[in-house]
Amino acid sequence: MHAKTKPAVIVTLAIALLLPSYAGAAGTGEGAAEEPMVITWSHPYEDSWFLHHLNEMFNVTVKGNGIVIHDRDKQALMFAAGEAPDAFSYWKPVTELYDEGIIQSLPLDAIRTFAPYYSRTVDERPVGWLMHQVPDKEDHRYGIATLGEMHGVTTTHVSFRMDYARKLGFDLETYDANKRSLDDIGRVYWLDESRDLQWFEDLLVAFRDGDPDGNGKNDHIPMAANQGIDATWHSILGAFGLSQYPDYYYGGNLKNYEENGEFHIEIISPRWKAFLKHAARWYAMGLVDREFPTLSLGQMRGKVEAGRIGVYMRTRVNYVPRLSKRPPNSFATEAEVAQGAEVVVVPAPIGPGGFQGTGPDGLFPFGTAYPLVVNSNVGEAKRDMILQIEDYAHWTDEGRILYRFGKEGVFWDWAGEPYKSAVVRRDPNTVPSEYLFNDHPDQPQFSTTPHSETKDMIPIHMFRQTAQLYLDVFHGPRGQELRIDPHRYDLVGETRMTDLITRYGEELQSLAREFYFKAVTGEIDVDADWDGYVSAWLSNGGEEMLAEMRKAPLVQPLLEGRFEY
Repeated sequence: MHAKTKPAVIVTLAIALLLPSYAGAAGTGEGAAEEPMVITWSHPYEDSWFLHHLNEMFNVTVKGNGIVIHDRDKQALMFAAGEAPDAFSYWKPVTELYDEGIIQSLPLDAIRTFAPYYSRTVDERPVGWLMHQVPDKEDHRYGIATLGEMHGVTTTHVSFRMDYARKLGFDLETYDANKRSLDDIGRVYWLDESRDLQWFEDLLVAFRDGDPDGNGKNDHIPMAANQGIDATWHSILGAFGLSQYPDYYYGGNLKNYEENGEFHIEIISPRWKAFLKHAARWYAMGLVDREFPTLSLGQMRGKVEAGRIGVYMRTRVNYVPRLSKRPPNSFATEAEVAQGAEVVVVPAPIGPGGFQGTGPDGLFPFGTAYPLVVNSNVGEAKRDMILQIEDYAHWTDEGRILYRFGKEGVFWDWAGEPYKSAVVRRDPNTVPSEYLFNDHPDQPQFSTTPHSETKDMIPIHMFRQTAQLYLDVFHGPRGQELRIDPHRYDLVGETRMTDLITRYGEELQSLAREFYFKAVTGEIDVDADWDGYVSAWLSNGGEEMLAEMRKAPLVQPLLEGRFEY
């Protein structure tokens, strides 16, 4: 059981004075040395322009080890040979690395002193201080956490051809006045106009029975579907108060909710039962692709691109407009757009209990995977220098641009105002040879972990229309209204859920999926077979999981930076 940690205090004035510059950090005072300090770092390439930038800035010699973080075989050989670099990220849990004596813990005082930008970022998102806490050292952390705030919101909604819907007699009254373009060609629009589940059912029936493309046939599949529960039903799950991926085990957790004082695991809950009955009715009505049990995600998207689908219930807005072969883009070609085709993305339906929304892409802004850790053989002076380099490279505005893209005006240019517009890469073949230190000028120039993706980075990675939608809506109050979070979550592994999932998870997931497919396709009757399904789930390890999840902390206090139960 971990020690309870209060949110970190705001960075002191003395620390804040460090913020303007790191220049000369290694070249003054007692730490100065005639020969630069050598620091080995996990990095896909042994050399890059950014490494030379760091060396000059900090008067050190940073050497990449040439091993990609996801290359587990090479990393395993590296550890077996005792060749772990001074600073690295690794797929293995940090608790194991620490228990095996491979890494050291980092004092909070050192983090706050030598990583002030990171500290300020975490102070503004206090759940980050709960990450990677060493159980017997409340004032130590295993490493520097990864932040993925950009997509940690409800970015998944519903899309369909607006011109087709109008031909079928369905309209959205505020569409022409309030639609927001999401691209430069007038293909995809966002409209924040909500409708209930019955309206969408009626729309699907119209696609089933109508001829919106005027080819003389009733050949539209009303709703896209495939083998994946979430990839098919994401928005509909939200209409029943269910978050995404109810049958998956995320970070040693099962999705759950509390209602009328009673704690429920989603996959055996009354809400799941109600959803299954609804899905089975839609399937029986011919509203769901009848081939869905055999379709991959790619095959389902192919049907959208072929013009065979009416409505897609899991439209990821971050795919607009950069991926033309995925919904919503693939609903209409550019030629069809020139003839008046328009695709609309709208919020998830309002369900019979008043539920609306979806689970966010990321529950917490900070993640447990791939923190920056420091080798146990590293001394205090080098540890502090690693923290300074990490702070600049991944947590300052300048550093996190330069490590990704290289030197401005050489590797890339701003599309508009610096730090408020997209980065436009130059042709790699035009980069002068004096800036090339490896064969990958179009790849990040430093370790990508732990990455620091704050919401203010959105304009750099997205087209302007999509970026503005993220900032205005998804990261704003409206986005929070549409967010469905679980009730409890084991953020730091204090329960036995990970062990229980290892023991029972595969069998329970298979049981749940078998019941789902049989229920939706009408092979079984949900009401008649429900009690037997729940009993089987509980008796095959689910009872232990349910009891263990009850011990997990409450989600809302975690988001505010504290543990409550």
